[in-house]
Amino acid sequence: MYSVSQGKRPDTSEESIPIDIPHRVLMMSLMAHGWTHNPNERPSFSKCLIELEPVLRTFDEISMLEAVIQLKRAKVSAKSH
Repeated sequence: MYSVSQGKRPDTSEESIPIDIPHRVLMMSLMAHGWTHNPNERPSFSKCLIELEPVLRTFDEISMLEAVIQLKRAKVSAKSH
């Protein structure tokens, strides 16, 4: 978090994102806009949801729920260490 407050951002360049990611262009755009230095220029959560809706429709609902559960478990595990 300290790095972010110092202006550092993850690499969202085209070269850093694997070519086989579904909806790659949209994902790169959302990542780049989400990490804009000025918070007022970042997309709102609602805008992100609207942009991601077509992407989410391409995933199997059960697989998506399982991925969310895995993320939650990883978060809990990281906090306990």
